[in-house]
Amino acid sequence: MLRALLVSPHFAPTNAPDLHRIRLLLPHFQEAGIDAEVLAVDSDQVDFSLDPWLLETIPEEIPIHRVQGIGKGWGRL
Repeated sequence: MLRALLVSPHFAPTNAPDLHRIRLLLPHFQEAGIDAEVLAVDSDQVDFSLDPWLLETIPEEIPIHRVQGIGKGWGRL
């Protein structure tokens, strides 16, 4: 089985544009038999609006690892 680590500074429930590419690809990884995990900065650490609905669009089997950023607002585009 293949494994993939997807790294994103913004991930659900943070509603930033760059999270959507990974969010939409995750089900395809599963279909292809690839175990995927996400590494993202904790949503409390980034300066974007939150949309809790986005978490409902992530397959429950996908592990999401959250880390602390280097300061609030660091990831602002």
